[in-house]
Order: sequence, then structure tokens, then C-alpha cells
Amino acid sequence: MKYLLFLFVMLISNHIKSQESKYAFVKMEEKWGLIDDKGNIIFDYKYDIKFTPTVKYAPYYNDSKTLIFDYSDGLFKYRDWNRYGFIDFDENVIIKPQYKEASSFKEGYALVIDGIRNGIINKEGKLVLDYTKNDILGYSENRVLFKKGSNYGFFDMQGNTIIEPVFKKASAFKDGLSCVKYKGAYGYINTEGKWVIQPTFDDAASFIDQFAIVKMDGAWGVINKDEEFVIQPTYNKIDYDRNGIFKVMKAGLCGFCNSKGEIIIPCIYENAKSFSEGIVAVKSGPKWGALDLQGKIMVDFKYLHISDCKEGIIRVKTNEGWLYLTDKGQPINNQFYERAFDFSEGAAKVLVDGLYGYINTSGEWLIQPKFPNSHDFHKGLACARVGEYWGFINKEGDFVVEPKYVNVMDFFEIKRFGIEE
Repeated sequence: MKYLLFLFVMLISNHIKSQESKYAFVKMEEKWGLIDDKGNIIFDYKYDIKFTPTVKYAPYYNDSKTLIFDYSDGLFKYRDWNRYGFIDFDENVIIKPQYKEASSFKEGYALVIDGIRNGIINKEGKLVLDYTKNDILGYSENRVLFKKGSNYGFFDMQGNTIIEPVFKKASAFKDGLSCVKYKGAYGYINTEGKWVIQPTFDDAASFIDQFAIVKMDGAWGVINKDEEFVIQPTYNKIDYDRNGIFKVMKAGLCGFCNSKGEIIIPCIYENAKSFSEGIVAVKSGPKWGALDLQGKIMVDFKYLHISDCKEGIIRVKTNEGWLYLTDKGQPINNQFYERAFDFSEGAAKVLVDGLYGYINTSGEWLIQPKFPNSHDFHKGLACARVGEYWGFINKEGDFVVEPKYVNVMDFFEIKRFGIEE
């Protein structure tokens, strides 16, 4: 019997496949909807606004508008009649719009406020944690951060107080630790509320990649989880860059250290960006150049501006216009552009004589300039405008979704599961 059950499960599994499909929000006349990469309508055109973080500042935004939000954790948040709810990919209403405020779902839960109560709901809309008397601020790693009066503590997802509200500041848990302020000093606790690193710092940030930036005696340094300083507290400011690299500042000048505390670029530059693909743009005097991880000059200090390295290519600005260089500082062609954008999926958008086209990483034309406006490529397609209307083009410059929309957003992918034919 067990063997037959196993065979049944295997047969079903072999016919179930993960499908990564492409979708984009588009606006037809006055309403937003959702289409696939063939132009088929997924969501009807009935939403006033596709929400973005800056849309609240738009003159047309008000509480009566219907909103649709990005896909998150299997559901779309939406707003109707100034109340928030959730729909699935087939536009079925999973949780009717009833909340005055709501977060998007994360790890199967969402924070909600219905005007009277606040708490956490699951994807069935059940209030799994009702804590109206106090503010719920977030959750991670099965711990809910809440504020009672002026103090912070943590529940579990069943509403049991695991860590009493005794902290003046607290962060959500990350990698098993929360950065908290206790009796005027900062330290780190685990998910049971036990001290892992005692509160001895003037200020501190959460751990990222096994390291945390902390302040002691008025200066900033970096510690590991054994409370050892890997970068001594001697800097005016420290920012985590990426991959174990830290941007450090001293006396108003920028440099970089690694997680061993070794200075890889001394603090001698007026400004610096973040490392990207092993290259960082830095400013010396009035001009920008670029260095590698050993501090070697890869791009000479002679440019008005330098972008991050993307797909092995760097944009630089000169008095003649924009130019593309390799990560070794060599031009990919001899063309200066009115405007130039970062490479995305092997193509970069450039402006020539008022029209946009695309070049490849060798500096050759992929698509000749012919669009009055367009976007970068995402998921193999780019938004492009002809006349008053937007559509989507492929890398041959052909419209695969005809230009008939008054506004569009880039394609994104969603992994769904279906049955193979």
C-alpha cells in the first residue's frame, strides 16, 4: 500500500511544474490592470492607482482612490473605499477590504489595523494575534516586536510575552539577534531575551553578515558576534557596503576597510559610492575616478561623474557627454551620448538626437534610436513609447505587446505551480 502511495505521489509530482511567468501593471485610459507578456488581461482595468512609495505625494492621490499593490507572499494588497484587503492571482477576494491600515503579507502574516483593533492576520484573514492596547511594530523569526508606553518587548505568534517590554529601543530579530537599548546603552539579545552581547555601546546597528557597526566613546567601529572589534572604534562614521566591506569616514574623508580590519582604501577621498562588481567610484578634488578592491586605479580621475559598474561596464560623464568604459577603464566605443543609462540584461538605453535606442556591452547597436521614451530591459522586455502610447519591446526592437497603454510598469516574474499537459 505504501509503495502504491509512493508511486501515486511521484506520478503527480512529475506532472506538476513550477512556472515563472511575466506580468506587468498597465494603465488603459483611466484605470490600471495587470497583463502577461502576451498582452492577455489578468486583472481587469479597475484600479485608480498602482501604488508606489512616492504616489502619496501626487496631486491626484486621495483616500477615495482604489489602489493595487505589488505581489507579495502569494497575494496582492488592494484598497477600496479607503479600506485594505487582499486578492489572489485570479482576482478572487481572499480577505475583504476592511482594514484602515495593512501591511503586505510576509512569511504568511500581515499587520492590520481596523480602526478599533490592531494585530496580525494569517492568509485566511484570521486574527492570530490581537493586541489592541499596544503598538505592534513588526515581526520576524517568530517574534513580534511591540511597544507598550515608551518601552519595547516581544511576543511569540500566539501572543505570549516572551521578552518583557523593558527596552527603550529594539530592532526586529535578524539572524537570531535584536539590537536593544537598555539603561542608556546598546547591546544584543537572542530570541529568548538573553544577553548575547552586554549593553556597553553608545549606539549600535543590527548585525548584517555576522558584523555590526557600533559606537563607543564617541567613535564608530565594527564587531563580530564574539564581541570582538574587527574594526577599531576610531572613525567618525561607518556604513556597511557589501561582501564584508565597510565604507569608513575620518575628518570628512572616505575610505574602505574589510572585515579583518585591514584598510584597503585609505581615507583620502572627498566622496565615494558603494562597491559594485569589485569597482568603486571615488572623488578626488573636482573629478571622479574608480578603484578596485586593492585600491588600484581602474579609471583615471578625469570625469565629472561615474556610475556604479553594471555587467562589467561603467558610465562616465565628460564635457562632451556620456561615455561607456570597461571595468579596466577602456572605452567600449568612441560614441558620446546625450544621456546614458546602466546596462540591464545586456542592453543599455542611450539618447541620441532626442530619441532612445539600445547598445550591447560591445558598444554596438541592438536597437537604433527611435523611441521618444523607453525603460531598461526587465525579464527580456522593455517599456517603450510611440506617440502617446506605451507598449513592450523585445531586444530586436519589435513590439511584442502593442503600444496602447497610457502608462506602464516594468515586467516582473511570479513563480506559480501548474499541471503539465
